[in-house]
Amino acid sequence: MEDKRYDVTNICSSLCSLIWCPCMGWTTTTMILTDQEVSLRTKNCCGTQKQRRPYAHLGSVDEHQTCFGICSALASDFAPMNEKGEGGIVPGCGCESDKVREIVNELQERKSKRGGVAQIKKLDYMIKKAVKLGIQVPLLADDLKVPVTKKAAPVAAKEILESRQINVSNYVEMICSCTTRELFLDAEEASLEVNKCGGCQSIKSKREYGELGFVEKQKSCVCCFKVASDLSPIPGEGDMVPGCPCTNRSQVTSIVQELRERMAARGQVGQMKKQEKLLDIIRGFQEELHLIGDQVGASFPPAQSVMVERFGNTPPVLKREMSVVEETVERRRYTVTNSIDSCLNCLCTCGIAGCTTETLELEADDMYLITKNNLDDSNMKMPYAELDTVDIKKSCCCCWSVNDISPGCGCSRELTEEIAAELQDRKQKRGNIAHLKQLRHMQGTTAGLNLLGEEIIAREGIQFPPPQPVIFRVFQGKTPRALTAAGNTVHIEAEKEFQSKSYRVTNYPESMCNLLCSCCLAGWRTREIELTPDEMLILTKDCCSRTQSRTPYGNLDSVETETMCCCCSQLPDVATPGCGCSTNLVEEIEAELQDRKIKRGAIAQMKQQENIITEILSLGVKLDLLLDKRGIVFPPSQEVMMRVFAQ
Repeated sequence: MEDKRYDVTNICSSLCSLIWCPCMGWTTTTMILTDQEVSLRTKNCCGTQKQRRPYAHLGSVDEHQTCFGICSALASDFAPMNEKGEGGIVPGCGCESDKVREIVNELQERKSKRGGVAQIKKLDYMIKKAVKLGIQVPLLADDLKVPVTKKAAPVAAKEILESRQINVSNYVEMICSCTTRELFLDAEEASLEVNKCGGCQSIKSKREYGELGFVEKQKSCVCCFKVASDLSPIPGEGDMVPGCPCTNRSQVTSIVQELRERMAARGQVGQMKKQEKLLDIIRGFQEELHLIGDQVGASFPPAQSVMVERFGNTPPVLKREMSVVEETVERRRYTVTNSIDSCLNCLCTCGIAGCTTETLELEADDMYLITKNNLDDSNMKMPYAELDTVDIKKSCCCCWSVNDISPGCGCSRELTEEIAAELQDRKQKRGNIAHLKQLRHMQGTTAGLNLLGEEIIAREGIQFPPPQPVIFRVFQGKTPRALTAAGNTVHIEAEKEFQSKSYRVTNYPESMCNLLCSCCLAGWRTREIELTPDEMLILTKDCCSRTQSRTPYGNLDSVETETMCCCCSQLPDVATPGCGCSTNLVEEIEAELQDRKIKRGAIAQMKQQENIITEILSLGVKLDLLLDKRGIVFPPSQEVMMRVFAQ
């Protein structure tokens, strides 16, 4: 996609900043859209702020309208708004509705082509093409009299989600403030339209199911239920309390269930399952294709000169068997009730709430946190793939928690560490790290099978690329994409294994304040970053507390250096080392993180999927030519299917 640049400077905000502090100069904000990422840069004389995110990590891109549509702003995860409607991106004086709408539409289109929706569509397309190969290879083996074990014919069952429109307006809001809410569930995305004050203010939120971090059923009092979610980047706007709050339990349950099912089908969990299905189909015909190659005298793996000519100086390692191990996890259940919180909740409600119990259930692909008492009956579901970090915290010398879960009286260190280890293990086996490893193996396997197919048709005396008359006869006059310049090029990069690196990024002013505010009891606070091959580990500790977080590079959003006061540099939410003036160190860490994010994140996944599609399509053309030469009819008759495949 072509690069685009938008000037989204907020004139009112820049003018106020100039008047308040003339030395800052004029503040400009620019949005740059490239093929794979969007960048947002804010600059003035004193500093620069930058954000750069893949389209797959944009989350929601919303248009926020006020004054009956006269004023417009863009709200997103990289430019959030608060509950008061402050923040976001407001070009010009706030009245450039056409520009805001153009940017929103452009970002939505790029999300659909470079985000989770595109990945799901590519996987469905690959499964469809792999099913065809899984039928063609046994037909060819049967014609060549190659002895193979009969297997069931592969099938491609594409799950189509129906579109739904649900009125989630709250009756109290409708009466008191003329507010209406409509939830639209499309095939790939959920949209929430909120109209306040009879249309004076409107918010349109749209988020892919795969980007929904959580959907939770919450009970706010004895009988009032609501749907809590991060559908909107504006805090609280993603929550829905449909109908009468005291009688909506069944409707809330239905909405939560519907959203969770769509999250599972279209999110990281759905992608993992589709990849596993694709692996099974490829494994089903891989050995048969090798046996066909053995019979016609094809050599495998190809000579190194052939590999270098095709893939450059970084060819993939090709093996006869697919060395992919599908990792599974066992179901676990933990009681994680915090006794102190439970007692305080009971006392503060004069005993009405009763005792609170919290249960953590770790399933195959998701974790559930279930909270129950007399007033609360909520449960939160989160896929391990959406679990950005696993944070272990120690405070007050003996209190332990993991991701804000602190069982017992807070001193259950062993249980906390066990839960943290389980979450970390599941995050690696069912999250972005496992997702990328699957794609790597699949990329090498399909490349090897395609080269094997090339060797087989050469042994059979078939010209490749075929002449135009053959293309016209075999492919009904249409040139397959795999025979075009754009459709037969792969960009396989070296499988770079990153070395572990450590950095000391202690912030001296912060540590000094911590030392003084605790009367020297907490001691000196230190902060270290360790970049492992697949994750970033941040460890912050002093004498009284310890915080450790692990984040896969694929879950990192923006990794950009920000400058303030002309000389101070930092990586937001990561590090502000020294006194804030360690520019060289900050830039070094930024370069490392950016490189690892690209090669371990959404961009790497997209590139590998495109390579796999190219190899599968090219192998499909070769098998079409083989079947044509040997006079094998495709699709086969029912009689042939019953003879070749196990029923």
